[in-house]
Amino acid sequence: FKSDLHAPSILTNNNIICLTDDADRNIWLGTLEGLNVYNKETGVIRKCSYPGIDNNQILCLLVTRDNTLWLGNRFGLFRYNRDTDTMIPYSGSTSNHIIPGSAITYLYEDSDGDLWIGTRSEGLYRHDIKNNRFYSYPVMNSRNSVHIIFEDSRKQIWFIGWDEGLFLLKNPKDMERVSWINYRHHTDDEYSLQDNMAYDLYEDIHTQSL
Repeated sequence: FKSDLHAPSILTNNNIICLTDDADRNIWLGTLEGLNVYNKETGVIRKCSYPGIDNNQILCLLVTRDNTLWLGNRFGLFRYNRDTDTMIPYSGSTSNHIIPGSAITYLYEDSDGDLWIGTRSEGLYRHDIKNNRFYSYPVMNSRNSVHIIFEDSRKQIWFIGWDEGLFLLKNPKDMERVSWINYRHHTDDEYSLQDNMAYDLYEDIHTQSL
């Protein structure tokens, strides 16, 4: 599916940055200029129009286990309300002024159902959905960036900072005891990271290595 001279209005933009599917047989498409949704049953693509979303670059999408769509763009975090077909912004009073109204680069749901939120330059956040509480984490790298988040089979939370290497959170949900270990490239250590710039994170299920 692609917009062109013969069908100029299929997508809001042909540059698709992220996508995810939900339990209602929809594929949500985040593009350089807005959000689209493709229904796999009807074959229809709908261009979505919501305040704060229209014509803006969609940086990340996530459908959680309860079939809730979350979205991040350069203006912050949004949750889709299916009943009203609206996007609810989570910057400002909705999050007790904890979630920033700036670029959200990554969203991740952990095994407890908590939503982890990575930003381009505002650090790391967590939303305890069950208790509707929000948490802001200390600055952990010079860029204050988080662009990949991952939970391993031991329920350890890892994240990658932009050109800042790999981080392991210790006591990630105890805000008084939380700390972190930063794994970086060292020229004199052949067992260190090959580069501080990493783009993804995956666990080998057989060896439990990353």
